[in-house]
Amino acid sequence: MIKAEPVSIKERLDQLAAERTQWESLWQDTIDLMLPNRSPIIGEVYPGEDRSVKIFDSTANKSLLRLAANLNDMLTNQSSHWFQLNIEDQALASEQNVQKWLMEVTRKVRKYLDDSNFYDQIHELYMDLGSIGTGILFIEDSDDEGKYLNFKACHIKEIFIDEDKYGKVDTVFREVVMSVRQCYQRWGDKLSDKLLDKYEQDATEDVPILHACFPREERDPEKKDNQNMKYCSIWMEKEQDHIITESGYETFPYLVPRWLKSSGEKFGRSPALSVLADIRTLNDMMETLLRAAQFAADPPLQIPDDGYMSLDLEPGGHSVYRSGTNDRIVPLETGKRVGINSELLQQSRDSIADAFFTTQLQVIDKSEMTAEEVRARMQENMRIIGPTVGRLQNELLSDLIYRVLNILQYSVDSNNDPILPIPPTEIQGEEYSLKYVSPLAKAKRQNELQAINGAVGTGFQWGEVKPEVLDNLDIDSAYRRAVDIMGAPIDILVPEDAVKKERAKRAQQMAQANQMAAGQGQADIAETASKAEKNMSEVRINKDER
Repeated sequence: MIKAEPVSIKERLDQLAAERTQWESLWQDTIDLMLPNRSPIIGEVYPGEDRSVKIFDSTANKSLLRLAANLNDMLTNQSSHWFQLNIEDQALASEQNVQKWLMEVTRKVRKYLDDSNFYDQIHELYMDLGSIGTGILFIEDSDDEGKYLNFKACHIKEIFIDEDKYGKVDTVFREVVMSVRQCYQRWGDKLSDKLLDKYEQDATEDVPILHACFPREERDPEKKDNQNMKYCSIWMEKEQDHIITESGYETFPYLVPRWLKSSGEKFGRSPALSVLADIRTLNDMMETLLRAAQFAADPPLQIPDDGYMSLDLEPGGHSVYRSGTNDRIVPLETGKRVGINSELLQQSRDSIADAFFTTQLQVIDKSEMTAEEVRARMQENMRIIGPTVGRLQNELLSDLIYRVLNILQYSVDSNNDPILPIPPTEIQGEEYSLKYVSPLAKAKRQNELQAINGAVGTGFQWGEVKPEVLDNLDIDSAYRRAVDIMGAPIDILVPEDAVKKERAKRAQQMAQANQMAAGQGQADIAETASKAEKNMSEVRINKDER
């Protein structure tokens, strides 16, 4: 158990750091070959240092950038609705006032995400997922006026993690370097005397700061103060063993999604790690080819040890040699030829592109495909990418929205009014649920939509032979389910109770119309009979007169 004491915190940090050591060289190789501008995990980087000199082929880097862009476009696209807030009780969720509240809260959450730095930082997280396999996103409230959320994609070298019994990350130790000035801006006089003195002398000096966030073992859940929240949060000066602040969170502030996690491991494995051998091989082959091309274009020369007065090896240059000698400058021939051809290079590039789901995540060109071909293509893509999408929904998107809701529901505007609308009385205390309506989420449910369309279509076909078979279909339920799968806003549907009332009203109006029609028909019959009788009477009178 971790105690909120400097000694206990540093001991646990040392344990987690020892567990992480075996990953660091692997991560560093990945960064060297794919992300040369990223800060190294091992060693230091100097300002202006060019760390791309080890890269001779950009296939892996381009594939990673494409993967991050595709994930951002198909999971958290800023220009489209990619989630909707819902509640578990579907009967309540269908009520009109509840639907309006859910849509308004969803709209507000999207607005505050748009106003924050979320979409910048989520792209960095997707880059980490594709390269290292573990992403870290820190979510806290913002001090900026009108902006209530702040996101920070943390570098893997800062992070040490632990899991709970279910394999979910619930402990994060983050070691970050901050200048004394930054520390004072954030915590002021809560710093130790030594750092306050440094602030007066040299505020630009960097110092290590530790943030420890872990479940609070001993707390009173009935109390809602910082010291009794579910997760303990401690900011500490590592060198001084000085606790700057101790507070807490009701929801875990660090999101730690893993691309793929092997049994018994805490950190994730990425597409890059699965083809790291191919990336190395391709890089080495390109280096060899480039050296060979350079050798062929500018070969070493054999020059006699005497006889030349001057040498000019530039294009069009003139070299003067002693008259009467047969010595000449000739290229040095080694007799070696490079056996690497374009097919070997393309095989490695295709292998890397496949690992990064370049084909599966690209936009499908529907112009030359039938609807059935498009569905088949999407189903195949989801079969391959589906498990990863499911993990990202569980470890990233769900925790993200719940964390954001937790922050926003306690936030107020400049007038001290809540920024989120108050929920209707009937759903206060109800559990929230999320519905994902991103392109990938909708593609994942295409099989269900296809099955519904097939069942309804088959019912109507068979109904032409035997109409009674349509009694087995609940068309209303099928339609509402289809709308849900397609991700349409929930407020476009009329509540079921309102539908029933409208149908009852329509049926009553039709009954009245039929009754009036029937009454009018009887009146017409009576009038016709009366006229007929009158005509007959006139005929008899005329007949009698004759």
